[in-house]
Amino acid sequence: GVSDDERTQLILRLHIFHLLQTASLNTIDLDVGVPARGWHGEAYRGHILWDELFILPFLNLRLPDIAKALIWYRHRRLPEARWAARRAGYSGAMYPWQSGSDGREESQRLHLNPRSGRWIPDNSHLQRHINAAIAYNICQYCQATHDTEFLHFYGAEMLLEIARFWASIATYNAELDRYEILGVMGPDEYHDSYPDADEPGLNNNAYTNIMAVWVLCHALQVLDVLPTERRQALSENLHIHEEEIQRWEDISRKMRV
Repeated sequence: GVSDDERTQLILRLHIFHLLQTASLNTIDLDVGVPARGWHGEAYRGHILWDELFILPFLNLRLPDIAKALIWYRHRRLPEARWAARRAGYSGAMYPWQSGSDGREESQRLHLNPRSGRWIPDNSHLQRHINAAIAYNICQYCQATHDTEFLHFYGAEMLLEIARFWASIATYNAELDRYEILGVMGPDEYHDSYPDADEPGLNNNAYTNIMAVWVLCHALQVLDVLPTERRQALSENLHIHEEEIQRWEDISRKMRV
C-alpha cells in the first residue's frame, strides 16, 4: 500500500501541501479560483484555467467547503460567460480558457516559442472544453456532498447554460446525420490547427465532443431530478422550451467522434 512506500507518500504529501497553500479554509471567502501554478508560481500570471478538474476530487471528499468556494467563483462570473457566448454568436454561457478577476477571456494571443525564439499566435482561447470541466466539477461536487440546495439553486443554472452553449456550437452535418464541433482546440496544446489552414482550430476533437455529450446528458438528468416547482421556475427564467430539450437529446445521440 501507499503507507508502506515512503517515497510515494512523500510525493503525495508534497502535492497536498502545494494544493493547500493555494486553496485552504483561508481562501473560502476571497472569491478566488485555483491558478494554474498556484499562488507561488508566476506562469499564467495567476489566471484560473481548468485545474480545479484535477483538484476537486481531493477537496470534494476531504474539504468540501473549499470545493464549493471554487465553484462559487465560476457562478459569480456566469453573467460574463453569458455575455461572452453572445459576443461569439452562441447561446448559454461560454467560460474563458483563462479567467481573472472579472471572468473575461485573459488568454494571450501571442506566445514565445522557446525552441525557435519566435513569437507565434496563441490559440489556446479555443479550448472550449473548459466549459465541460466546469459542468463536470459541479456534478462531481453535488454527487460527493449531496448538496442538493446548491444544485437546485445555483449548480443547475450553470449546468443548463453550459449545455445550451454546447448545443449552439454544435453544427448538423446532414450528409453524415451527425453533429460536429468545429474550430476548437483540445487539451493537446501542440495541435491547434491544420497545416496550411487559414484559420486556427480543429474539427471534432474527441475529448471535446465526448465531454459535450456528457454535459448534455447530465443537464437532461438534472432537469429530471429537480423539484417540479424549481424546474418550472428555472425553465421560465432561462427560457428553456421543450424543443430545445429535444435538440439536446438529438445532439447527445448523434455527436460525431
